[in-house]
Amino acid sequence: MSLETDIQAAAERADFGEPSARKGGRNPKWPHVPLVVTTEDTGRQHEQQLKGVAFQTRQEAIDHARKHIENARKNLAKQLADPRMRALREQHGLPREIT
Repeated sequence: MSLETDIQAAAERADFGEPSARKGGRNPKWPHVPLVVTTEDTGRQHEQQLKGVAFQTRQEAIDHARKHIENARKNLAKQLADPRMRALREQHGLPREIT
């Protein structure tokens, strides 16, 4: 396998959580806020609300959270391809040096 496919696989394996939503917006027209739910090794769940956005429907909020997670994966893949990020590659099980 090439380094590029290894980087993509490492980005896909990274745990960025699951998209979710809840009612919590201040404006009654936009009651649903997007969440990213992560589960710790101990089994405890943690919800992180994506600040500054609210949506009319729950599905729109979940779609926004999903896009946020996809963007985080793309950003990780870019960082893993950066030659200066040796420790990050090593942390994700990739070779320290890019050949």
